[in-house]
Amino acid sequence: MSSGGCSTCLEVIFAVVLPPLGVFFRYGCCSSEFFISLLLTALCYVPGIVYSLYVILRTHRRGAALRHARLTACLYTTPPNPNT
Repeated sequence: MSSGGCSTCLEVIFAVVLPPLGVFFRYGCCSSEFFISLLLTALCYVPGIVYSLYVILRTHRRGAALRHARLTACLYTTPPNPNT
């Protein structure tokens, strides 16, 4: 559930071996992404792999962009005045 490079690499490996497991590590067991991956893997193995890799890698890039936006917003905003 962390966003480090090593954890993303492990999630990708798990997504290839057992697709719902990689998604589980990223989102947990009660997410729609997990159930979609589970369903696609049960129907046919390859679509489960493709979907799991897409979800994991898309989220990693989006998370990095979101962290950058939050850091930029944090650096350029002024702290609130405690006297008001």
